[in-house]
Amino acid sequence: MPIFPKPIDLAADYVWTGDHTFDGVVTCNGDFNAVDGSFTGNLTSEVGGSYKLYNLGDESATDSEFVSMAWDASKLKILTDKTGSGAVRDIELSANQVALKYNSGTSVSTRVSCDSNSIKVWRNLYNGVNGLYACGLSTNRWSTVFSINGNFSGNITAENLPTSDPGVPGQFYVTTGGALKVSQ
Repeated sequence: MPIFPKPIDLAADYVWTGDHTFDGVVTCNGDFNAVDGSFTGNLTSEVGGSYKLYNLGDESATDSEFVSMAWDASKLKILTDKTGSGAVRDIELSANQVALKYNSGTSVSTRVSCDSNSIKVWRNLYNGVNGLYACGLSTNRWSTVFSINGNFSGNITAENLPTSDPGVPGQFYVTTGGALKVSQ
């Protein structure tokens, strides 16, 4: 443990090595580098700073993987990244309910939420192809869609329709001659 002059010169620079235990409040102005730390209260990064949490390596490692949180222009980015042979890991959010919310500056509203029973969406789903919306994919179809009304443009295709009247009102079937009919 270094021995400091008494009184301590608050304007001087001191180099500390080894382990130190402090009782009470310690205030640092300027740079403070630490290997381990435990904090209560706020841990603040100034403008232009970022937070990184490493799973492999560190800031100087050739091979690292980490999650970072930083400002990029006008948006906050939370991402996983890597250097060298590190891996870009998935991000998992876990809770009783996970929600994505929109903050307009005057109000906050939920857009998507997930819980143990459902996924709820409060706005349009957009797939980005020609400005059209899609429910499912041709390779990953929705099993059932319940709707009050339908309004379709373009082609409507159906597979595996019965070839005789199923006797279920409203269900389609195809006659032997190929005509499409609705069961009464």
